[in-house]
Amino acid sequence: MVMDVKLHKAQAVLVVESPHEEEVVTGVPLSGKAGIVVGKALINRGEPIGPLCQKGEVRLSIVNTFLQPRQFDVEGEGRSRLLSDIDSLRYGDPCGYKREIFELLNCTRERGLVESYKERLVDVLAVAEGRKIIVCGLIAQAVFEWVFGVEGLRPMPIS
Repeated sequence: MVMDVKLHKAQAVLVVESPHEEEVVTGVPLSGKAGIVVGKALINRGEPIGPLCQKGEVRLSIVNTFLQPRQFDVEGEGRSRLLSDIDSLRYGDPCGYKREIFELLNCTRERGLVESYKERLVDVLAVAEGRKIIVCGLIAQAVFEWVFGVEGLRPMPIS
């Protein structure tokens, strides 16, 4: 499990989807390839943003939508049915993809995963200086919209 990065007086909160292999190894969100992409986009640095946030060099908190990876099993933890089902979806158009995720969330018996996310995000926002939330990825967007009852987050291209 990869825990969130919670900084007091963070300027904003990054909401990401789930840890990848590098994050599982380091225990730090956004410490792999996705962290490099986000680092380039947000702070124009070609290094993973997660460790920089954890050290306080970049004043951003990071919340994983899911603490477990959705793409693979972590030894001994087993794999959540919800995460397996989300991972099995095939990406088409963004709106259709998000609707399919909404349907899975509506039907899931694993409410604890979603409630944990909501509680963790609210907890991190409570100590953030800024109330900006940057939601990264369509899965993170879909879960955010479903949990908080908002609609219409649009993907922004990262160059």
